Amino acid sequence: MYIRQLKYFIKAAEFSHFTRAAEALYISQPALSAQIRQLEEDLGVELFARVGRSVRLTDAGEAFLVRAKEAVDAVEQGEQAVSAIKGLLKGKLRICAVPAVSSKVLTPVIALFQQTYPDLYVQLFSNTSDHVERGVIDAKYCLGLTTLPLEYDELKYSESVTGEVVVVMNHDHPLAVSKSIRPGDLNGVPVVLPSQQIITWRGMAYLEDHNVTLQIVAECEELDSVFSLVRQKSYISLAPSPLIPPDLLGVPLSPAPPLLQLAFVWSRLSPAASKFLELAQEIQSTVSSSP
Repeated sequence: MYIRQLKYFIKAAEFSHFTRAAEALYISQPALSAQIRQLEEDLGVELFARVGRSVRLTDAGEAFLVRAKEAVDAVEQGEQAVSAIKGLLKGKLRICAVPAVSSKVLTPVIALFQQTYPDLYVQLFSNTSDHVERGVIDAKYCLGLTTLPLEYDELKYSESVTGEVVVVMNHDHPLAVSKSIRPGDLNGVPVVLPSQQIITWRGMAYLEDHNVTLQIVAECEELDSVFSLVRQKSYISLAPSPLIPPDLLGVPLSPAPPLLQLAFVWSRLSPAASKFLELAQEIQSTVSSSP
């Protein structure tokens, strides 16, 4: 049994289709089928049930898929560990973040990381917080960036950004003259939100407790898009204060809502993930200490 066969098997399970899996792997469909067939012969079971042009995992295939992913991940981490000892980090680093924050939090880290380790490339994905955590546990991702508190206690974490969620607006907005904003002042005001994965940090419950019904006119995956709309003067938004650009105004809510806490999460820290985390902490420390 070869690691290549496991990778082919995992890809075929992902697509439930041998031809599409082969195309994703840049190999021929007969070559993929031959490797899967050899794997099945070695195991003495059928891993896939062939249904027309598609395939589906058998019960044995479902059980084997979990261990195959663990094996591939273990081999990749082993390769990175050896490379680290040799002083050569190579390969790939898979990171998944909740929507809205990746451009603000991860982009500067990725840029510095790839300058420092040019032979190691980063794959960045976006998903909801539960999928981020589950993906890290299942070794689909090396690192996750999500909101606290965590759903899964077995994950380790390191806080990245902690900040008060404030009302974001253009300096010419009518509310810009306020030193603080009462929750009720948000009723009837057009609001552009980042993905609600950021705002539901317990903040929606806060708004409900104060009888606020937001007039949401748009929701964007990334904060940069939100801020571009806010610059149009008629919109406001809600965002963590550390991520607000200097040309926009962040006015605190009174009473203050719960803090939003972002954190990197991992299950097993590979050498590449460890280096990425170190750089992220260095950048965050530099930003926090800036006047």
